[in-house]
Amino acid sequence: MENKNLSAKSNFEVLASNLSKEERSDILSQIQQDKLDVSFPSEKSDNQFEQEKRREDKLTLSEKLRQEPLLFRFILWLKSLFLNSSIETVYNNSVLASLSKNLEHDFPDVIDCKNKLLLSGFYSGLLDLKRVREFFKPSFDSLEQDSGLFYFLLGFTVMPEIVQDIKSSCDVYSYSFEKPLPADIRNILFTKLDGIVSGISSEKKIKMSACSREFERLRMFVKIPLGTVMSKFSSGSSGRTCSFSQIKDDFDSLARILLGRFECSDTTLSVLFMSGIPQKDLWNCSTSSYEEIAEKVNSSSAEISLLNTFAEKIPLKKFGKVISENSLYSPLPLSYSDLWFQKFKEQWKVVLDKRLKMWNKDFKKSEIKKKLKIYFSLEDFPKYPSRPWKKVGADYTEKYESSIGFLNYYLKNEFPKYKQLLSTITLEGKFSIKENMYEFSDMISTLNSIITKNDFLVERLSSSGEYGSEITHYASSEKEPDKEKLRSILFEIEGNALDLADMFAKFLTGFENLLFAMLGEKSTVYYGPLANLNKIMGADNKEFKLNLEKFAHSVKFASEVLQAIIEMENISV
Repeated sequence: MENKNLSAKSNFEVLASNLSKEERSDILSQIQQDKLDVSFPSEKSDNQFEQEKRREDKLTLSEKLRQEPLLFRFILWLKSLFLNSSIETVYNNSVLASLSKNLEHDFPDVIDCKNKLLLSGFYSGLLDLKRVREFFKPSFDSLEQDSGLFYFLLGFTVMPEIVQDIKSSCDVYSYSFEKPLPADIRNILFTKLDGIVSGISSEKKIKMSACSREFERLRMFVKIPLGTVMSKFSSGSSGRTCSFSQIKDDFDSLARILLGRFECSDTTLSVLFMSGIPQKDLWNCSTSSYEEIAEKVNSSSAEISLLNTFAEKIPLKKFGKVISENSLYSPLPLSYSDLWFQKFKEQWKVVLDKRLKMWNKDFKKSEIKKKLKIYFSLEDFPKYPSRPWKKVGADYTEKYESSIGFLNYYLKNEFPKYKQLLSTITLEGKFSIKENMYEFSDMISTLNSIITKNDFLVERLSSSGEYGSEITHYASSEKEPDKEKLRSILFEIEGNALDLADMFAKFLTGFENLLFAMLGEKSTVYYGPLANLNKIMGADNKEFKLNLEKFAHSVKFASEVLQAIIEMENISV
């Protein structure tokens, strides 16, 4: 005990030795006059002296302690001796004790500092936040895989002149279909794009950056796992409660995002909601105001107001200090990855790439149409007799529609011209290679099978057929099960069409080899000519040979066209 008193005396002498004569007299005077006030100073209002407060937040505990009145520091020192703790720890606890007292007085239904609990009032606030999150979440979910779409559409709204410049200078369709594109066309377009976006004015950059920050902050809020936070509250006789220790980490994330007023311009909100509307072709996308979007933007003001009300009613920074038991607690400021410029440009590159694919597909289509004109005197792609998928919507196209359209045309219009020719070969033809006779027989069997399958598909797609009637039934329905059934039917039709087109393409390739071999124009170890080519139908069989030659070339042209059509249809845009 004597040693402890000596130590205390020694510490007191050290402290006193650093005090001036006036400071010693001031302390002694206050003690003698019984003016010793052991209450702890409350924090300044968050709304007062903002600049000073920001400077204060950067101070260490020791630096803040040095700013306290001398007598208060002396009392803290005495208390640290009795508690055998550092003066900084005592100071931290004293600030928290004063703060806790004030919070319990001002927010009795929100926080219980004595028992270290958040109460029903806080849970009620979380319910409001959850409602706001659910309002915005669908829009952000649609952007989860492609956040660049927001910045792309934002450019249409904020800097339409830049967008127009890009569309004028980087349009691959300025190249005609008279010849293929230059080999370096992609680099040419991207170089033009880089030059245009590098010329964006400072004013537009500031506006884009501001909207980007609003969007990013709202996105961060939507990502807060409020369901997880709320699940930590338990029900009891006094309502919903959650201990400080359970919510400590989640509270910090919440405070970081909600601290400070939320600002969301109509521009940011309208583009956010516009991003959720499916755009089939971003090149020609419309950013005009939809009635639905205008209504959502108007509704957003109430939701944003709820966010700000929560932060205004509950002093998150002060709550954080008590919950973390740290009087210096201050949430880290939000860091924004201001990547709008990069994402805007990258999204345009995606759009230009897609448009490049569209050009190549259209170029192939134009080349095929030339062949259809030369080979079969057709002005356009022949249509399939039944196309019930047109009832689904003007924008929907069956992927292999052109393939089966040509297949049906050839079977119904070209093949009948040579049906008698094939019967003659079957009856009178003598093959120099025996295996060719079997192959010819198999080919005729395959052809008949293709004809049967095609007729069956035509019947199923008719208005009274299985597919046709089902599509008519489900196409106008808004029920999700009906939509799913419709998608299943269309997928099945696409599979049948592809199988039929592939089967016919393989048949044409093999039959072309066989027919030219019959003529003696393509003899190999596997294929040989007809041994009686010059004798079928009598001595003067010029007409037979001419028809056989025409048929061989017809099959060759059909194979060439069908392969090109399938290749074109498989270009995904």
